[in-house]
Parts: sequence; structure tokens; C-alpha cells
Amino acid sequence: MPSLLDEAFSLLEEAILLEREASKDDSSKHKSSTRSHAQTSGEDSGGLSSCRSLLEHASKKFHEACYLMKRHASSTSFNGTSSDDTEMRTLIIEKIEHYEQRAKDLAKKAKECKDQANSQASEKDSDQDKRSFVLVSNRSPISSWEDNHSSRLESSPHVMVFDQRAFDNNKSNGRNNESALQTEGKASLCLSSAIRLDENGEFSTAIEHYISSAHFYLEAVKALSEDITETETSLNQVFHAALSNNDLIASLKRKFNMALDRVEELKKRAASSSGRDHIDVRSNGGRKSSNINDKLKNLASHKSTQGQSLSYDFTFQGWIPERIFLPEDASDVRDFETPVERAWERLYSANSYGYCLITVSTSKELTEEKAAEVGLLTAHAYAVLAVIQTTNGTRLLKLKNPWTSQGWKGEYSSNDTVRWGDPNFCAEVGYDAVTASVNDGVFYISWDDVLIYFRNLHLSWNPALLHHRTTTHGLWSKELGPADDSFNIGENPQYIVNLSKSAIENHATLWILLTRHVTKQKQEGRDVSDCLTLHIHRTTSSRRRVWYPGGSNCVLTGAYTNNQHILIRYDVEGPSDKHLSIVLSQYNKSNDLCYTLSCYCTESFKLSQPEETLRWCRVLNGSWELRDNTSPENQNSLLIGTAGGPPGKGSFGSNPQWSLVVAQETFIQCKCTTKKSLAVNVVLVHTVFANNSDISGLQMRGKRVHHLYEAPLVDSGDYRYGFVATERVLLQPGSYTIVVSTYEVGEVGSFILHVMSDNQVDIDAIR
Repeated sequence: MPSLLDEAFSLLEEAILLEREASKDDSSKHKSSTRSHAQTSGEDSGGLSSCRSLLEHASKKFHEACYLMKRHASSTSFNGTSSDDTEMRTLIIEKIEHYEQRAKDLAKKAKECKDQANSQASEKDSDQDKRSFVLVSNRSPISSWEDNHSSRLESSPHVMVFDQRAFDNNKSNGRNNESALQTEGKASLCLSSAIRLDENGEFSTAIEHYISSAHFYLEAVKALSEDITETETSLNQVFHAALSNNDLIASLKRKFNMALDRVEELKKRAASSSGRDHIDVRSNGGRKSSNINDKLKNLASHKSTQGQSLSYDFTFQGWIPERIFLPEDASDVRDFETPVERAWERLYSANSYGYCLITVSTSKELTEEKAAEVGLLTAHAYAVLAVIQTTNGTRLLKLKNPWTSQGWKGEYSSNDTVRWGDPNFCAEVGYDAVTASVNDGVFYISWDDVLIYFRNLHLSWNPALLHHRTTTHGLWSKELGPADDSFNIGENPQYIVNLSKSAIENHATLWILLTRHVTKQKQEGRDVSDCLTLHIHRTTSSRRRVWYPGGSNCVLTGAYTNNQHILIRYDVEGPSDKHLSIVLSQYNKSNDLCYTLSCYCTESFKLSQPEETLRWCRVLNGSWELRDNTSPENQNSLLIGTAGGPPGKGSFGSNPQWSLVVAQETFIQCKCTTKKSLAVNVVLVHTVFANNSDISGLQMRGKRVHHLYEAPLVDSGDYRYGFVATERVLLQPGSYTIVVSTYEVGEVGSFILHVMSDNQVDIDAIR
């Protein structure tokens, strides 16, 4: 198979021959001065057209030859150590510059011929047959094809035309030849745009243009092949049916193959980590283009502290990042760490399953001295190339330092001849001593040593594994909700995943990814002090808000982390998981938080949010107090003050109470906040109902309640420390009483009561 340079020289020879023939035609058209004006005008016009066609064809071949020489130069390694290398590179560059200029000069001459031919043709009869099949890249969009594609295919810097004489060999197929010529012009325009984009490094767009040009070249071949039917559309059928001795067919085939070969080459470069390819990287809920090599280098140099994650460097194209914390002490695993055996299972299965990029970062406790001793780098990330478990139980990781140097010096390193002494073991692992001796940053290390010197595993999953997905963005103001949400999570951002019937029946897998938006300073390495997590609660509807952390309905409690990404996974158990509330939680909230929440699932689902807070809110301040010279042991309500205790106690009526008058049907909800050492409850009972009269005119108010003879209309439920909230209840017009009590008689403290409604209500303290 000829090399790129051989093909380039062949094209140069063809171009030079065409240029010489054009020069002959140009000189011969001046030898007819003794003939009549009409004769001279007609023949000169034909000679100019022929000369123009030859010049344009030669210019195009010069350009194609230059392109092939550029490809040869880019794909050939010149080490620059010998004079021959330097001379060869210099010669190729000079040739490219010379023939590119030559192509431009020929294109300029062709344009002059065209202008002169047009001037002569205008003197002839308007109905004279004019055959001009020249496509100029900078012409106005007069054809329907140009109208449809002018915004997508950018113009080429030179004129593109096929030798018209090649079509004259098939005069019986004149209509097909004309169609093929026009289609070839489109292909040439696409190809020139692809070459320019390719040279500028815009590879993804260049691929599209190469494929478009190949499509047009194939259509041109079909038009020239007499024996091809409408049903014969395969490439082999087209080319076998084509005339073997037709120079134009051969030229089209060669260009078709060249375009597709370049597509395959660019696709291989995109799949290779050594390419200069650009990718889309998600950042703060948006996308930006980034060089993949730069991202790998940044990943390796990024500080691997507990406060800064490396996983975001692999969130290419929206891949799902997962971080696994290896335990510092395998016998005492903390809540945010993963047990050793579970971590290995997760790592091994991820590597076996595929669709996952894996890295591992060294421990922050690794000193510079120890790192140099064992051949590692501190605060550094390594790519995981393979996860291996042999038949004898040996667990190994094959790692690569992105800096392509400085490898491991401990057990299973290239210097460890003892452990690599068994040929069968080497064959099972895939170890090659010659390859391992190269200092390219690739090495094997045992799982036991990984647990000693490394602390975090970073997995990035292809989102295609989970076919159903939705994403939302939000802002969590630091003013919203308490700083410490260990008692009240009702004001935290919440989202409800409503699973489909198929998701419940098939026990779907649900992944929730929370990504905090970070500032430039934090991206550059400053510590992130805010710790964040996600919890999953079962709820009864698509609009119900969760108020309390933990409890029997909490099916997953996340670990707080200052990592940029928080990923939680949950496998649906049954119908009780129909509605799952996703609750964001911060530890000691102190800053505003912008975030992106993405939900992935193997089955269909819908994402909703709980109902909004009722628009009217009355804030009431109260307290439980003792009278002077009394003690908590004294149960006398006359002495106990307002610390009356729970229902069932004789002093219950002494608790702080309020009258609530409802003029029109309205929803009511109450919540009460107090100090964390007090268990509190809120109830609402009805006292007087309106009897077909204007309630606003009544002087009746809610009465003080001493005992609960029936279930309250509104009840916060069990006594809870620090905070309680009631459900949202619809009240009819009438008078009601609200009672706030503690679990024990005589407990003192202040509290804040919020009474929320969707219509205005009248509230007064009962003295």
C-alpha cells in the first residue's frame, strides 16, 4: 500500500502535467488571428473554458498533495537528533509552502480565464449552449443545496472543479455526468472545509465534514455507474458496477477512501489518552470545553485532601462521580468510610463491569520522605488500569502515574524478582518484565499496600448505565432554616422521587448526585468548610414535606462531607418506596449554597417538590414559667405557673394557650421551636362553632382548655426535643384553641410558635 508521501508525489506529477497542458492551450488560442471575428470569438471562448478547467483541476491536486504531505509530517516521528531528520522536515515544509503558493497562483489564473470567457460569451447569442460545471467556493448561494448547507459548510480558500474532459468520455450518460459533477463539487467543498477544521484542531466538526464529503463522493460514483439500480446501495455493489477504466471513478474512489480513513484516524485519537482532543466538562451546572491532557495533568497535581475531591476531574460529558473513603483503621471504620472488604468488592465489580473510570489518590499522611522511599508522590492521583484477583487470592491493582514517570518500588514492582519469578503467575496477571522495565509510570501494587499508602478511590460512571435521568438546580440561602438541622429539616431543600409501577416491580436502582457549585478560589485549592449530605425518607405523597431527621421512614442517611460531589445509591424495595423524599442537609450551615441535583434510575420516574409554605404566618413568642417560691415537685396549678406539662396532668390547663378565630375555610399548620433539652407538643382543639352568622362579628373566642376529651384537630404527635410541626389541616369557620406543652410538669423555657395559614386568621393570647 503506497505511503502518504507516495500519494502526494503522484498527485504532484498529475498537477504538473495538467499545468503544462493548460499552458499549451493558452498559447495556441493566440494563433487564430487571421480568422473571422465570429470564428475567433467562439473558439477562444472554448479554449478559455478548457484552459480554466485544467488550471482549476491542477490547483486542486496541488492542494490535495499538500494536505497529504502535512498528514505525513504530523504522523511521522522526527527525533531531531540527526541532520537527516532536520533536513527531511525542512524539505517537506518547503515543499508544502511552495506548492500551496503554486495552487493559489493557478486558481488566480483560472479566475482570470473565467472572467475573460464570460466577457466573450456575453457577445454571443443568449440561447447558445453554455456548459459550465465549475463550483467556486465563495459564490453566492444560488443552488438549493447551498441554501440548505451554507451555514454548516464553510467556504474553501480555493476553486474546486473536475476535469470536464473526463465526462466527455461518457456522452451517452450526459445527464448522469452532469449530476456527478455537481455532486463532486459539493464533496470537494465539504472536504476542503474538513481539512481546514482538521488543521485547526476542531476534530469533532471535521469528522462531520469528512463524512459528508464521503457521502457526496459515493453519490457521484452512483451517478456515473450505468448498471447500478435503485436497490444497489452497498459500497461494494457501487464500486464493482463502476467502469474500471474511468479516471474520474478512480479519483472519486480514492477521495472517498481518504475521507473515511481520516474519520477512523480521528476517532482513534479521540479514544486515546495521548491525543489532543477536547471534551465537554460539566462545571457548576454548565458545560465548558477542556483539553483532555490538561485535565489528566490537573488531576495528577491536584491536592488530595479530605476537603478537596479529585472525582470532578473525571466528570467528562456528565459522567457520574463516586468517591470511596478507605478506612484509616480497618478495625474502627467511621461512618463516612467504607469497610475494606466492601471497598474491594465495589472496586473489583466496577472494573469488571466496565463503563467506569477509576483513580486512586495517596493519603495526606504520606510524608515526602516515605513517598520518595516507596516511589510514590504525596497528594497525588493515579489512574487504575486494572483490578486483579488471581486464583491464589492475590489482589493487585495496575496503576499509572499520569506524569508517565516515577513508579512504585515496593512489592510487585518491576524490581521485585521474587514475586514475579513464577511464569504462570505472570501469565495470569499479564505481567511482562521487558515492558515493566520501561519507566512510563505504570506499575503493579498489592491491595494491602493500597490500604496503607492510599486513602480515596474515585469512580466515574457512564450515565448511559441508568437510562432515566432528570436534573435541577437550586440556591439554599443560609437564612433559610436553622443552622443546626439535627432537629428540624423541614425548611431544607427537598425533592420527591415518584417511582413508576415498573420501577417498583423491577426493584429499580436509584442514584442521586448532588454537586455543589464552587468558587474559583475553592477550585484552586482552598479548603471547603461546608459539610453537606443527602438523606432519603419514605413519604406518603408527591407533595408531603419531611420535618424530622432520622426515624423509621428514613431509609438512607448520608455521611457529611466537604467533597464537591455527593452520590447516594438506593435499591427500591417495594410499594412503600413509591414516594421517596430527597433531603439536603448541611452541618452547621453558615453560607449560601448553589447546587445541582441529578437523579438517575434504571426505570422511569418523576421528580417533584413538596408543597410551598402557607402564605400567612403569625409568629408568637411564649414561655413556660414557675411562680415565685415554688419547685417542680409541687403539682398545684396555682403555683406551677405556665409550666403545666402534658395532657392528663391536672396542671395541663396552665400551659400557654391562644384563641384562633377562622372566618373562612382555611388550611392551618403549626410549628414550635424551643431549646434542645425540652420535649414539646402542639395541639389545636375546637371550642365554639359559628351558627350561620358572620363570624367576624362574633365576640366569641377560643376558651382555655384544661383537659382533652377528644382527639385534637391538629396534633404534632409524640413529644420531640427542640422542634415539632403539625400536618397541614383544613379548618372550617369557627373558634379554636392552641395549646403548647412540655413533656414534664414544671419544665421552664421559652419557645417560638409559628401559625401558618392560606387565609388571614385572628389570634389572641388567652389570659
